[in-house]
Amino acid sequence: MRRKNRIAALLSCLVMTVSSYGGVIVTDEDCDATIPPGAYLVVDFGNNHFDVYLWDLYKPFQTTFFEIHPTSAGVIIDNIFIDVTGPPAGSPVIVRVLPSCDNPDLKIDTVHNILETANGEHLLNRVDVDGDVGLIIVEAIGDVLLGGDVTNHIIATTPDNDQRGITKVRALGSIFGDLRAPLGRIAFIRADGNIGTPEQPILIEAKHYIRNITQAINLYADINARVNGGTGTISKIIVDNFVGTLNARTMSTTPSGGELRFNEQLAATITFGESYTGANRTIQVPVGGLTSQIIFNADNVGGVWGNGAEVWIGFNGDPDQIILTGPGYTNTAESLGGGSVGLAPFDLHDESCAPANGETVLLEDADPDLEVKLRHYGPITLNANAPVTIERRTACTTDSFVLLSSTDFDYSVDPADGNSLLVSGAPGTDGFETGYEYRLIATPDLMCD
Repeated sequence: MRRKNRIAALLSCLVMTVSSYGGVIVTDEDCDATIPPGAYLVVDFGNNHFDVYLWDLYKPFQTTFFEIHPTSAGVIIDNIFIDVTGPPAGSPVIVRVLPSCDNPDLKIDTVHNILETANGEHLLNRVDVDGDVGLIIVEAIGDVLLGGDVTNHIIATTPDNDQRGITKVRALGSIFGDLRAPLGRIAFIRADGNIGTPEQPILIEAKHYIRNITQAINLYADINARVNGGTGTISKIIVDNFVGTLNARTMSTTPSGGELRFNEQLAATITFGESYTGANRTIQVPVGGLTSQIIFNADNVGGVWGNGAEVWIGFNGDPDQIILTGPGYTNTAESLGGGSVGLAPFDLHDESCAPANGETVLLEDADPDLEVKLRHYGPITLNANAPVTIERRTACTTDSFVLLSSTDFDYSVDPADGNSLLVSGAPGTDGFETGYEYRLIATPDLMCD
């Protein structure tokens, strides 16, 4: 009690009104105004700005509710401090930011910060505001519904729990802050504007799963559905454009998922650690809309791609639609939009090599600068040794191939395309000479990245 009195005394020196509460009231569940005196404090800073302090576990071993409501228009809450000390489970504290008890259309305008400042079982069950929401750091976060933007991070601090984390973030504007449940899950994210920006992509992460991300025009984000060693899944993403990364164990169809749809372009790297299999699973982009990389079996666990799981280049009804149903497809990367879909370990993408694998190139004059591009279905990396052996024989004969010295050639990953190995003559050598057929065979030093 001395701690509370000291805080209240300090605040009374800073503000004109402490006891009248201006445009904010705090109630028990369902607008019940019988919360014990001293369980909370509302501080009025004037100009419709308020702080709210929540202090007492007034229903130990039951459920303690704090519902925060406006009583007038234009209310801005700078800080809500959840400072209720209690056991970690069994005496939950449920906090809600709700419309007026008398008028459901009257809502708090903006909440800048909602912060957990004591140990206890704290559940931010609902935040329903007209404008923006800023920083939220609470153990478990339910529905965050706002008419404006998310301007700062929303972080669930729950201990390891596949049923808690962030339930819903629904913004009529944009989302500019990270959404994180590093030991929990994220169920639903929707923004009518953008999620992240090109200059500041956001982080979306959960240990157990991320269910749905929908509606946004542009999604600029690094998404990890299995952070902290988790085995999380992704169920659905439907946005216009995606730039960034997605890392998940696999795609789930629960509930009503199994679809990643990018209405204009996919410019993000999508990585699934395990298989991509089964009907009712699709990754969809428009014709020419795959500009990046999709990887399956990145964990190298013997995963497969097939059994009805498809990648669509072009939506249903488009006469130029291409449907990829498994590895080894023969469509060129250019026909997809420049990107690739690969099952690790990655095979050579014959049609996208230059020259195409198996083709003959006729040169009238020697060209020591001739370069061969060996493009794969996914990104590659090199060790210190030569990634391929190079053999040759006289063109248009059945002579035996003769092994050439690896030091006669230079090898590099194409800086403009991480899927491609570039092979060219080393300085001072003749490189690829006319009049010969060449055969390049991978060594153990050519690896998936």
